[in-house]
Amino acid sequence: MAAPWILLAFTAIVTLVGAALATNYRDVATKHVRAAQGWSPRLRRKPADPAPFILLDRILGSLFAVVGAATFLLTAIDLIVGPGRFIDYGP
Repeated sequence: MAAPWILLAFTAIVTLVGAALATNYRDVATKHVRAAQGWSPRLRRKPADPAPFILLDRILGSLFAVVGAATFLLTAIDLIVGPGRFIDYGP
């Protein structure tokens, strides 16, 4: 039964990436917005202030961190009390 462990690992990664974006750890959000501006032809023509985009990136990172942490917690509890009690992993 590998599904709970895969879900646990995936939610841990989503939580860490969300936390990195939310806290702007090592300028992750800033680098992400600057890279997105470089790829976008619309933003390449007219330089835009990156501050609103960085704020949006940090808000989305917060959402990823919260949802990932909640899913991680539910999956961990489900593994402790017995697989299939809270989450139905299918056949």
